[in-house]
Amino acid sequence: MLMSDIAPYRSALRQSWQALVTEAELDPSAFKPSVLWRRIDPWRVRFVLKLTNKTGPDLVFKKTFKPEGSSNFMTGISAQDRVSNALQEPTTTPKILAYSEKDQSLLMDCVPGETAHDALFNAGGSPAEQARLLGAAGQWIGAFHRAFAEPPRRFQARHILKHMQNRLAEFDKTSHKIRHPEHYHRALTALLKTGADADGAELPVGLNHGDLHSKNIIIGADRVSGIDFRNNHTAPACYDLGRFLVDGVVRTVGPSSTGKTFLDPELSAAFWEGYGVDLADNSAMNLMIKVRLLEDWIAIPDGRLNRMQRRRFDNILAISGGLLSD
Repeated sequence: MLMSDIAPYRSALRQSWQALVTEAELDPSAFKPSVLWRRIDPWRVRFVLKLTNKTGPDLVFKKTFKPEGSSNFMTGISAQDRVSNALQEPTTTPKILAYSEKDQSLLMDCVPGETAHDALFNAGGSPAEQARLLGAAGQWIGAFHRAFAEPPRRFQARHILKHMQNRLAEFDKTSHKIRHPEHYHRALTALLKTGADADGAELPVGLNHGDLHSKNIIIGADRVSGIDFRNNHTAPACYDLGRFLVDGVVRTVGPSSTGKTFLDPELSAAFWEGYGVDLADNSAMNLMIKVRLLEDWIAIPDGRLNRMQRRRFDNILAISGGLLSD
C-alpha cells in the first residue's frame, strides 16, 4: 500500500483508519487501503486514502499529521456536515461516517468521478467538453451558495484593495522573489487604478468554502460533489468563484482566444448558466478574478519550474496581459 517516503506513517495510518471504520460499525478486514493523495513536507503532512470495500461501497479516509490545530479541523468537519445534509442529487457532498478530533482523521463516503482539474485538463482539445465540465462545476457552486443564501450585499472594495496596496508597498522588499517582477508591478498598478470601480456592486452571499480550487470539485457521470471545506461562515460569492475560476483556467483551460476576456464566451456562458446567476460582467467579480491572478502569480516559485508550474505561469502572464494592461 505505501511507498518508502510514507513508510514512517504506516502504523499510525492503519490504526487511525481501522479505528474509524470500527466506529462506523463496519469491518476493517473488508477494506483494502490505497493512497489517493499525500503531501509530505516540513510544515505539512497529510494523507488521503481510498478504502476499497470487497463487499460494499468504497470509502475515503483523510488524516492530517501536521500542522493544523483542532479548531481548523473541526471547522471543516462542521461545514461538510452542514453541506452534506443540505444538498441533494445531483449536487452533493460526501457524508461523514466518523471522525476523530484528537487524531485529525475523517472517514466519509467515496464519490465517483474526476476532479474538475483533471477532467478539464484531459478535455483540453474539446471546447464543448470543457463547457460541459465548467457548467457542472458551476452547478455545484451555485447549489452550495443557494443552500445557505443570505440577502445580496454591496461589495466593499476597500478591504481587498488595501490588501493589494500593501502588496505594492512591499514590492521593493519582495520583488526578488517574484517572476517577471516588472510585469507584475505593472499589472498590480493597473488593478489599483480601476479597482474602486467595483465598490457597491451587488453580489450573491452564501456559505464560503474557503479553498474552492479545481481539485475540490469532483465531477462524476450523474453527480457533482464538493469536498475539503475550510470555512463555515457566509461571504460574498466572488471569493469562492474567483478562486475556482482562476485556478481552473490558469491550470487547465488556458487564456481566451481573444486575450481580452478571461474566458471564451462559450465557456463563460456555460459556467454562469450552471451557476444560476450571470456574474460575467459584475465589476466585483471581475476585480476578484484579477486579484486571484496576481495572488497566484506571486505563489509561483522563483526557481526552476516543473512542466505544470511553467504552464501555470505562462497562462498567468497571457491572461494578465489582456486583463491588466495599462
